[in-house]
Amino acid sequence: MPGPAIRVLMLLAAAGVVAVFVTAEEVKPVSVQLVVLTPDRTDTAPPQIFLASSLDEWRPGGRKLARTAPGVYATTLDLPPDTKFEFKITRHGTWPTVERTPGGEDIPNRYYVVRPDAPEQTIVCFVGSWAGLSADERRPIEISGMGLPPSVLRKSTLTGGIRYHHDFRSPQLDNERTLIVWLPPDYNEQPDRRYPVLYMHDGNNVFDAATSFIGAEWEADETADKLIRAGKIKPIIIVGIYNNAQRHEEYTPVRDANFGVGGRGDDYLAFVADTVKPFIDKTYRTQPAAERTGMCGASLGGLITLHAAFARPEVFGRCAAVSPTIAWGERAVLDTVREHADVKPVRLWIDSGAPAGAADPPAYVRDCRALVAILEAQGRTAGEDFRYEEIKGGEHTERHWAARFGQILEYLYGA
Repeated sequence: MPGPAIRVLMLLAAAGVVAVFVTAEEVKPVSVQLVVLTPDRTDTAPPQIFLASSLDEWRPGGRKLARTAPGVYATTLDLPPDTKFEFKITRHGTWPTVERTPGGEDIPNRYYVVRPDAPEQTIVCFVGSWAGLSADERRPIEISGMGLPPSVLRKSTLTGGIRYHHDFRSPQLDNERTLIVWLPPDYNEQPDRRYPVLYMHDGNNVFDAATSFIGAEWEADETADKLIRAGKIKPIIIVGIYNNAQRHEEYTPVRDANFGVGGRGDDYLAFVADTVKPFIDKTYRTQPAAERTGMCGASLGGLITLHAAFARPEVFGRCAAVSPTIAWGERAVLDTVREHADVKPVRLWIDSGAPAGAADPPAYVRDCRALVAILEAQGRTAGEDFRYEEIKGGEHTERHWAARFGQILEYLYGA
């Protein structure tokens, strides 16, 4: 006797109904255990911390991680194989309590791809510090390996002529940071030659895996060296400006009510334009004019770069806003662009990652398209006055920014 499914098909056929059935092998979810080690002391450790991720539209209190031991939290995620997601950890389910590095610096998004070849997987994360938690409220954590932190255990990937300027003072921001300077291959061989300069934010992530977040860097030194030697770009000097614990404040032109921070972007730009640049121009053989001076950054670094292109055009004529966080402060940077319709940078690069196969563009892509619409309404022409790229499958990580950095350099400084 036919089974139930066959009998249904026979009845449908007798009634003149054509039925199409699509069968597929059931996809079993993967059990992904997330374990987070934090610097919380036993007496002040919260009972739970939170996972903020692209899985939950970046809600800062998206998913709870229960405390399993002093300073140790865990949860389990059941996710389809090949799921890609970015995430950060927050202490109290709010952005003002987001995780930071041991030195208090902001960190880029963490990133994970669920492997299809293992039914059970574990992600182990180390939280160096929490925003809003002072050093004396934390316990020290040492990673196995003679007590050295991960940044010391990683190998340096620096190439070419590198010079450091540590503890560089900012009178505008009342703090210090490191400057790292990369010199082009012929710098010492051409004593009379002067060079354009590209200033890059998040300088600790620009050249060296040893200082970058989770070992992912822009590979700016390798890429620039390769393009210069191939004659594809003019020899340039690249200056990386390290970030610090005030990154959210310094890379944003206005305060954001959702994060409860921000607004010192103009002070930061004054630091770069009026303190860092004069020092670099005095110390190295540069071409100081605005049409030879560039700025590049990603995420919030892309935001402050976009702001600089219109707020400080007399200093920075070539700007690359990579995956800019336009949404910050209710898209206030778009008002800056509108208010400076007469400003035309020598070169302006804008880009955004675009998830592959997405039916509708995410908000950050729509924000970039809104920016492009404003530029075009002001009479600027795409491809001539600016360049906009949507990177299919592009993700918000240093590895993906590094992959297109060569294109950016060729646009800004093409031979």
